[in-house]
Amino acid sequence: MLAYKLSKVLLYIFLGIKGIFRSLDRGKTWTSIGDPTKSIGNDPNVMEASLEQEGLVFIGTNGRGIYYGTP
Repeated sequence: MLAYKLSKVLLYIFLGIKGIFRSLDRGKTWTSIGDPTKSIGNDPNVMEASLEQEGLVFIGTNGRGIYYGTP
């Protein structure tokens, strides 16, 4: 039997032109992790967190490229 202990709960949210945000405290507070000078737009179609680097998240945008946010 495999046992996995979740040490942290990371939540991510995309808020249109406001950017990518992350919460380390189950949604009580949010921190912007995107670049405010590079708008993602309002039409992302996928968001995926990296399994290799904690805090790294990618957003795909229907042909406008792949954006990412880091802590």
